[in-house]
Amino acid sequence: MITISAIVEFFSKVISFFGNNVLPYLIAILLFIVLIVIHEFGHFIAAKLLGVRVNEFAIGMGPKLLRWGKGETKYSINALPIGGYCAMEGEDEQSTDERAFCNKKPWRRFLIVVMGAVFNLILGFILVAITLIPQDRFATTIVGGFRDDIPVVSREHGLEVDDEIIAVDGRKIFAYDDLWYSFSNVDDGAIDITVKRDGKKVQLDDVRFASEEIDGINLLTIDFKV
Repeated sequence: MITISAIVEFFSKVISFFGNNVLPYLIAILLFIVLIVIHEFGHFIAAKLLGVRVNEFAIGMGPKLLRWGKGETKYSINALPIGGYCAMEGEDEQSTDERAFCNKKPWRRFLIVVMGAVFNLILGFILVAITLIPQDRFATTIVGGFRDDIPVVSREHGLEVDDEIIAVDGRKIFAYDDLWYSFSNVDDGAIDITVKRDGKKVQLDDVRFASEEIDGINLLTIDFKV
């Protein structure tokens, strides 16, 4: 006799299997399609603006599932989710059409080609912005204060509040992640730090931090907050 709990357990296992083994691949495919479509859309927009005839703009490859468009450009969605294309007149062969890609001036062809990569960069910028917008605070590389729950050693070696850390052991620091990555690669516990203080660069040599050994690895204890 099949019980409700058995049915629930079965579907729970199905959902768990789908989430762990199928969903990641579907997400990867979706992201791949988005990247390709945005890339090809960059070519498409540039071609239209620069007077090049676009015969077809397609999402996916292989057999066509849907196709529409009454003008010079046909749009299609194809069966295989492995990319897409923007088919321009005279792109791969010679054409007598004055609006063909091959008959346009080099600077126009260059812009059309490069706009694919530009649109991918714009997509990356938008995704980063969307990720950061919900955050009400942004980490910097400026020393905001010293911790009061551990021994403060770096202050005794010259580090001060409001110092902007711009280099660690010669490695330039641009963002919060750069700062902690540099601190995680220190062997002897002493760091040469370059800071910007009152608009001027100040070099602090052999800045020390408290440390502790964990599993045979000597780890620095960062005693300041940004």
